[in-house]
Amino acid sequence: MKKISWMIMALLLFVPSLAVASDTSKVNQSMISFDFRSSKAIDDQRRLLIDNLLGKIECIDLATFTQSWEKKFDFIYDIRILNNPSKIVVIAKDRGKVMKFTLSTEGKVLTQQEIVIPTVQTWMKQNKFVHISWSPPASGSTEKLAVYSEGPVLIYEYPWKKPLSKIDVNIPPSSSYESVLTGEFELEWPYLIVQHEGGALVQVREFYSIYNAVSKKTVEILMDWNTSSDFTIEQGVLVVNNSSITPGPGGPLPAPGNLVYGRYDLATGKAIYEKRMVFHDNGTFWRTKYDRQQLLLMDSDTSTMTQVDQNGNVLSSIKMEKVWTYSGFLGFYQQNFILTNRSKDGIILERIPVKTDINDSEMTLEN
Repeated sequence: MKKISWMIMALLLFVPSLAVASDTSKVNQSMISFDFRSSKAIDDQRRLLIDNLLGKIECIDLATFTQSWEKKFDFIYDIRILNNPSKIVVIAKDRGKVMKFTLSTEGKVLTQQEIVIPTVQTWMKQNKFVHISWSPPASGSTEKLAVYSEGPVLIYEYPWKKPLSKIDVNIPPSSSYESVLTGEFELEWPYLIVQHEGGALVQVREFYSIYNAVSKKTVEILMDWNTSSDFTIEQGVLVVNNSSITPGPGGPLPAPGNLVYGRYDLATGKAIYEKRMVFHDNGTFWRTKYDRQQLLLMDSDTSTMTQVDQNGNVLSSIKMEKVWTYSGFLGFYQQNFILTNRSKDGIILERIPVKTDINDSEMTLEN
């Protein structure tokens, strides 16, 4: 529970310790022609830019804003970046076949293997849209795949002979939602995490269903109405970051405010940590990105950008004029926010330095 309101904390936190970045002529910029849709961090310095539909991956060096390497497939279903040793697993459609590629972090193909699942091949022949999520081997179990087009999600384990489990993830209309769409999902054995979007009148609400394929239990985690979320999995924890839908019906929530970041136990669905903020204007624009165990927050309500660690401690902040003109973050590198801004010619990357001399008493935002 919050002991101090966000409004008071904002006054304590931002006013005495803000850096102002209004002279954009001093900000490093670079234009990239690749209109990527998502990104993943390989390490502190490198990011993968991804467009699943185009089947394209580019690796960008944040120090130089230059391309290190690229790969092209027919379609990308899933990408996982693994550590110890570092490698990239790509599940993709390539030359009409579903393939598993293992890449080095320098983009070299280490292994490739065709994934033969008759049900998926039938869906592809029928031109149905197919979702596939890959789960790495865990102690005592082999690698697994979750595949979905319509009906239940089918879970296979290597060598993909027959479904190990079937999970119905389709949710019918109810008194809460006139319709429910099934969105992104990720398999982290034994858990299948599914993002849903429920609609009611002109409002929308995202929520997450976590299905345990072994125990058959399901837990549900609700997001705020009229926000948009992204998620990732970290060592048995669902990490969710939320952004505004502008203009959003109903406006921002009163204290304790809108959920911008949350960590939830996969087994129970219970919140480990939630960060909420109070926004004061119905037209407030805020964007978040979770990047290498840090939350990056862009807030037009206070014209600020803030870097927060996974436990809610503020690491740095900056006051930025016209912050709402940026489309979002690519990441954070060497005390610089890396921002993105879409244009007719591509995406502009901008490097903006931050203020880091925040007093210890200002570091933690209590919830």
